[in-house]
Amino acid sequence: MSIKLRENFNTYQMGGEWGDRIEWYDKKEFKSPRSTFTVLGWKAKTPKEGDLLLSRMQSGKTARFIFGKVKNETDPPDMFWATVYFIGYVGE
Repeated sequence: MSIKLRENFNTYQMGGEWGDRIEWYDKKEFKSPRSTFTVLGWKAKTPKEGDLLLSRMQSGKTARFIFGKVKNETDPPDMFWATVYFIGYVGE
C-alpha cells in the first residue's frame, strides 16, 4: 500500500447517526487476517484518499485506518463506498 495521510487530512469516526455515519460493509471481512476493508457511509463532507478513519474495536483499542479509493454515489448524493487500510492503533 502506497497511500499516505494527505497534508491537512480530515479525521472521521466509525458510526454516527442516520444520514451522518460510516459503517463496515461486510463484517465477515474480519474473520480472516487482512488489512484492507470496505466501508460505506453517508456524510455531507465525503472522505478523500489519504483521510483518516478511527474505529473503536472489540478489544477496546482504537484502530486507525487510512482511506484509499472512495466511490461517490449520486442517489443519495451523500453516500459513498471506500476501501480503508489498517495502519495501527492509537498510541502504538
